[in-house]
Amino acid sequence: MRTSWIALASLLLIALLIASCQKIGSEAFPKGPLPVEKVAFDNAIPLQYGELISVTMHTEGGAYVLWFVKPDKTIVGVGVDATRASISTQALTIPRR
Repeated sequence: MRTSWIALASLLLIALLIASCQKIGSEAFPKGPLPVEKVAFDNAIPLQYGELISVTMHTEGGAYVLWFVKPDKTIVGVGVDATRASISTQALTIPRR
């Protein structure tokens, strides 16, 4: 008899937990790619990209992403290929709100 009460209470608790869950709206995770700006780097990364905060290595050796933070806290990623000694023509921009 005691186990049936525990089972009934467990089922009731699970039902309440499921009923209280709510789906995350699409506005929380907007669809689409992050903004990528086409940039013609002149053998230098512009100072307006802010401070360098991190460097990550691509799965292919010799390719890196330099991560910068602008004064408005926007994050910018710039690809660098060390084997070809070149900077990517695109910069990934991640806005902060």
